[in-house]
Amino acid sequence: MNLEQSKQNIAWNLFAERSDFLRYLERDGYFVVRADNLKKFGEREPRLMAKLDTINSRPRIFNDHQLNILPLDRGSYVIFKDPENKSYFSLPSQRKKSDPIEFTCKEDLSYLETLNRGLCSTESEVIDLAHVSMLLSHICETGPLRLTRRGRFGSGRVALALPGDSRIHQIEKAQIEVDAVFENADLVVLIEAKNGFPSDFQIRQLYYPLSWIRTKTKKSVRSFLIGYSNGEFQFSEFKLEKTFGDLKLISQKYFVISEPAKTHVRLSAMLSSTSENQDDYNVPFPQANDLNKVIDTVYAIREGLETDDLLCAKFGFVSRQAGYYKNAGRYLGLIDDDWRITRVGVQLVGETRRDARNELIVRQLLSRPIFRAAICKLRDLQYDLDKFSTKDLVELVAQRPDIGASTPTRRSSTVRAWMKWLMQNCQFHN
Repeated sequence: MNLEQSKQNIAWNLFAERSDFLRYLERDGYFVVRADNLKKFGEREPRLMAKLDTINSRPRIFNDHQLNILPLDRGSYVIFKDPENKSYFSLPSQRKKSDPIEFTCKEDLSYLETLNRGLCSTESEVIDLAHVSMLLSHICETGPLRLTRRGRFGSGRVALALPGDSRIHQIEKAQIEVDAVFENADLVVLIEAKNGFPSDFQIRQLYYPLSWIRTKTKKSVRSFLIGYSNGEFQFSEFKLEKTFGDLKLISQKYFVISEPAKTHVRLSAMLSSTSENQDDYNVPFPQANDLNKVIDTVYAIREGLETDDLLCAKFGFVSRQAGYYKNAGRYLGLIDDDWRITRVGVQLVGETRRDARNELIVRQLLSRPIFRAAICKLRDLQYDLDKFSTKDLVELVAQRPDIGASTPTRRSSTVRAWMKWLMQNCQFHN
């Protein structure tokens, strides 16, 4: 548990003890609370107590009693029973087998010196790159789009139907935070963006802005969640109905802009030019399965997010995950023992092209004995990962003398996940 989760648990436990709100919830199915009472009894800022943007960010009392919370206006919230957890949508956990779509920008954007065309560090940069490159218009199959809204504003007055509850609550002037709204003569496009490919998100982030949009226009509206990691865009389009929690994932597609979908790697040449280094047993063997997120973590640390709490807030980690991903960066020589970026890490996040970053990651893997052996074994299997048995993976991991007898099977899942990343992101040639 990280510090933020600990603070949330303390605040909500205090509120439960002093307000007896659980008794009212059992009786009515919901409980409306004023923000000043949240602060008084919970001894924490209400906006922080109610900021539960991922499933992992919920306090323990919400998990135990199957609760969720939504703002009604600038001064009150509704806490309600949500046994099916419809307030969150769980996205597919892995990228589909198909390669990302290569979108070619029709215009050379190199003259735009203030546009970040390398790794994007903020949601705004992700959206701006998708917009300026015309990727967003391409996905929507429409003409040029104009940015019309971004930031925080009031919701106006809209009706809220909670999951499993026939009563209608009124949202009035609740604060909405919108990553972007675009519009043209025929269409309105609502965007929520995330760094990394999220495993879940609080659907309020789309539902509240969409409810506001529906009071302003009769145009067709399309709603997207954009994930971004290592130069790859994940576009998830949703259809939202009027009842909160009623939404459907229409499509999920992946794109790269003006780059190959896969990095071409001449393995023999790279093996001969990359030295194999002895593992440092003071650095734990990796147990962070998402290699893209390792790259994202290194970049976040470069941007000043060194602590576990800051990384948890950015990526929706639980505390142990932050440690796993930082240590994976150490293992690959991208982060040092003081949690600073190494020279190689600086080179990685400074590369403007995805191809160059992927090639650097391959070299770092080849410099580590177990992964070098795993890649050579994969070559011998004609790059058919399905033929790479768990037994062979476990035997490779077991070469580390610091790993106990029961651990190699668990750690082998990371080796398989990283081999899968190679198959998804690289085209190998001997």
